[in-house]
Amino acid sequence: FTANQNSALVRLFGTTIPSGNAQITCGQRINPATALNTTGRIDGTPEYYVPKKDSRHIIEPGYELGGPLVPDRLWLFSSYIPTLDSTQRTTTFRCPTSNPNCTFAGPRRLGQSFVQHNAYNRLDYRVSNQLRLFGSWNYAYGRLSGQLANPDSAIGQTNTGATIDPGTLRSDFGFVNPLSVYSFSGDYTPKSNLLINARYGYYFSNLSTRGTPSGIRYVYERDLNAASRDVNNNPFPANAPFNGLGFSNIPNNFATIDDAFKRRSFNTDLSYFVSNIAGSHDFKFGYFWSLQRNDVLKTANTAVVNLHWGVNYVPVTSTTACLAIQATNSRGLCQGQYGYFFTGSTQVSNTGFADATDQAFYLQDSWTVGTSGLTINAGLRFDHEHNPAFDSKRFPDIDFGWGQKIAPRIGGAYDLLHNGTVKLYASWGKFFDIMKLGLTRGSFGSDYWHNCVYALDTLDFTTITPTLTTGAGCPPSGPAPGVNARFIENVDFRATKEDPRDPAIQANMKPVESRVFTTGADWSITPNWVLETRYTRNRLVNTIEDMSITDDLGFYIGNPGTRFADVLHRP
Repeated sequence: FTANQNSALVRLFGTTIPSGNAQITCGQRINPATALNTTGRIDGTPEYYVPKKDSRHIIEPGYELGGPLVPDRLWLFSSYIPTLDSTQRTTTFRCPTSNPNCTFAGPRRLGQSFVQHNAYNRLDYRVSNQLRLFGSWNYAYGRLSGQLANPDSAIGQTNTGATIDPGTLRSDFGFVNPLSVYSFSGDYTPKSNLLINARYGYYFSNLSTRGTPSGIRYVYERDLNAASRDVNNNPFPANAPFNGLGFSNIPNNFATIDDAFKRRSFNTDLSYFVSNIAGSHDFKFGYFWSLQRNDVLKTANTAVVNLHWGVNYVPVTSTTACLAIQATNSRGLCQGQYGYFFTGSTQVSNTGFADATDQAFYLQDSWTVGTSGLTINAGLRFDHEHNPAFDSKRFPDIDFGWGQKIAPRIGGAYDLLHNGTVKLYASWGKFFDIMKLGLTRGSFGSDYWHNCVYALDTLDFTTITPTLTTGAGCPPSGPAPGVNARFIENVDFRATKEDPRDPAIQANMKPVESRVFTTGADWSITPNWVLETRYTRNRLVNTIEDMSITDDLGFYIGNPGTRFADVLHRP
């Protein structure tokens, strides 16, 4: 099993099978609407860069072993196929204009390695003719080591990342990501027409970064060059620290200490076969339970200062500080002599955990209608969700009761000519998503994103020294400790409206739901030729999103397309 197969093991899907099978599965996922950019700005710039090729080698040795340990009683399957991926890159570094006498200019060869362990082991045990047990362990530990510089261009374009000191690119930089999946199952057949199955699974993964640089990271959010102008529309002095957009003194200093996801699940069902009720029936009744938990700690390793050279600031929370700054310059701009800066970051800090409990009951019947050539599959699923909020004092739990997630499914297949050559089929079903933890953890109090904005009155940005080592240097309110500059405002980009007259959380929120209709026909023209046709309509009925006109007005969380989501007509 590879890492991709690992993810397939732990994801839950509700499947509409083309043959008309409307079978109930133990869970399902729905791809919701694409998330909107709510940062209030358009990110990215058009560009086309042709890099030189790296020297890269991938080796995937391994083994597979399978067979009986005890004849007709105990069987083993074992495999281990690691991925060994190494990259070497030569970058020609050059001195930045702010440090023309640097000592690191010239070519430097840097390396990066990635190792992925892919192991799968399974034991099957026949206790008796009626009882079979199995257990499996799927292991996929990944590790990345080494930090590469931006590649040089193959056609002579400017490498904007070549002015960084290669001494700041750490050989121990990277991440580790242990991943394990444990599964246990048993099948019991007390009678020839009765099957009882039970399954238990445990999934664990934890992403953690390594070698994150420490210290205050200064990032250019604007080019600073000969064309730049200060608050009085004058060129910057010749000793200004000229550099391009994206320049930073050190690489990204955000560290993921832990991002652990755990999931326990149990599923049991009973299948009963009957052959004398207007044909044959295969009845199934089942129960599903899962507990999932996400525990995250991600923050900058010290602080971040973002520099907007020669840029006028537009306030988000209040105009008071900007009005005072505008009064100090003839052009009425809300900026310092050389622009503005903020300490904080353009990334979200995370801390804390959230969990969720999901349950389901389901029943279904696969009915072969005598000798008519018609098979009908029908089922009904009832789900229940409990999603506690990270901060229960400020935000509500998200719960969906048994009556809110009722999913009927029906399908059929017909042997048109009664000889197995032409099959017509159709199916329809409702599918409800198992809610992700990003809302109840991140949006409900765990995610932290504050920017402390200041007027920029110095060319020596290294004198800006925030001392707060959490939240990238900006506290929940007020100015940043250690920063001696003209303070403008503290902006919370993860704010959710808390005005009781204008609720931010939809009270009658509906679960994420889709409806899928599939129909088709298969024709076996000859033993060697088959024509297959299929039409599928997958409609997203409800999803859950955070919505806002602009960041400073706060976010609304609910179902898009409902009256609650009409943010343009809020009071």
